[in-house]
Amino acid sequence: MPRVLRRRRELDDLRGRVAQLEQELDDARLDPGLWVARRVADELGLTVTSGPFAGLRYVEGAVGAPHVADCLPAKLLGSYEKELHPAIEWAIQTGFSTIVNVGAADGYYAVGLALRMPEARVHAFEVDDGRRDLCGELARVNGVAERVETAGACDPEWLAALEEDCLLVMDCEGCEVGLL
Repeated sequence: MPRVLRRRRELDDLRGRVAQLEQELDDARLDPGLWVARRVADELGLTVTSGPFAGLRYVEGAVGAPHVADCLPAKLLGSYEKELHPAIEWAIQTGFSTIVNVGAADGYYAVGLALRMPEARVHAFEVDDGRRDLCGELARVNGVAERVETAGACDPEWLAALEEDCLLVMDCEGCEVGLL
């Protein structure tokens, strides 16, 4: 009888695994971006492979949350906003001591610039809690948390008080004009 019970448990475990895989497949059908992000991360790993932020490490939580880590496959490939790569390299070579990233999202620019500019202090503003948390987590994983300060909304008064030696990276979904 114990053998029968063991086989029954094994069968139940297999049924549970099949149910889990079916759920993952259903999720992938509903959100193809999730499927693509998973495939790219499985193939390449969680480290940006090329571009100005090559070596930037993402965390597993970003793969399962494409609404939080926008365009993760392009970021991991190093092709995200490729048209900006020359401007990013210029900014890095200029050597700003302060970087302000308004609309920091998952931290691609804030943490990427902190990695490439080890003397700079980064202020990353992001109103979405999940994205702001991911930004902070990326800063920790990449060893720059002591130089990347995350906060919610930015206001015009805060920006007006900035010093001259500052790089401002801003993509905040239409709020740019009001802030500037």
